[in-house]
Amino acid sequence: MSTEADEHVAYVQQALEIIEEEFYKTDEVDWEPIREFAFNIVGDNPSTEGAHQAVDFALRALDTPHTWLERPSDHQDGEAPWASWRPAPSGERLEGDIGYLNLPGITDSDQSSEYAGQVRQSMEQLDASNPVCGWILDLRKSSGGVSGGDWLGLGPLVGDDLLMHFGKADGAAQSVYYEDGVIRYKGARGESELPARVPPGAYVPERVDLPIAVLISARTGSAGEAIAITFANRPHTRSFGEQTGGSTISSDFYEMPDGAFLRIASGLYQDQTGRGYEQGLPPDETVRAIRDSEDHVLNAAVEWLEGTESCQASRS
Repeated sequence: MSTEADEHVAYVQQALEIIEEEFYKTDEVDWEPIREFAFNIVGDNPSTEGAHQAVDFALRALDTPHTWLERPSDHQDGEAPWASWRPAPSGERLEGDIGYLNLPGITDSDQSSEYAGQVRQSMEQLDASNPVCGWILDLRKSSGGVSGGDWLGLGPLVGDDLLMHFGKADGAAQSVYYEDGVIRYKGARGESELPARVPPGAYVPERVDLPIAVLISARTGSAGEAIAITFANRPHTRSFGEQTGGSTISSDFYEMPDGAFLRIASGLYQDQTGRGYEQGLPPDETVRAIRDSEDHVLNAAVEWLEGTESCQASRS
């Protein structure tokens, strides 16, 4: 018959097996000392708290963003601990028929449909009087959260196509697609869909071949970086600003028997060509954010768009 202490050790064992299997750089980790120290922790304190401390140590030892233990008490109020309020996306028509979209991102997947609808509404307003000749996507304040809202909202600018990959520990990749207005994940473990949908009747821009300028900064992180990487190395697309923050790792959640969650960094962001960006996405054109009255990053993007065939044709 197992004792309560045995159950806590078994809990740590289960967690360590999940972490070791799912961590995206598992082959680079010396797991033996981590396991030994974790079992010493729970051995010295054979309790629920001791088990949590052991698992928390193992996750922190990986020294990787998006990797932690969420105890049951962390989410008793029903809100994810990382949730925070952000302004809605907005648009502005710039001189020269350029459409500017400010995309702050979201932190809660339940907001994806509403956010995507707001992005499409901004597009429609900018296209209403006269179609824009190109787009500016401002991700400089998109510091992390979830990507689904931006993928759904901006999907028509890419068309039905592969968006990006998450490189996995086993060498396989989970690929993200925009197809028929739906975000689909495809990989060796099967296929799934993002539950969120764009609101019925949402605007769909007719042209998917317009030039796109992407504005990025060191503050652009995590989910914001996923959107930036979605547009990296695509035809008619160019990024401006500074290298992104480097939180270019997807994470998955695994529920433990007591209601705790393991959040584990499980995939490295890769663009549609398979190129990974572990240190962040460098811009195609570096423009330093100087503290003065001018937005030099935006100005550089506008100047590039004005020189594209599409925007030159709109002025003729």
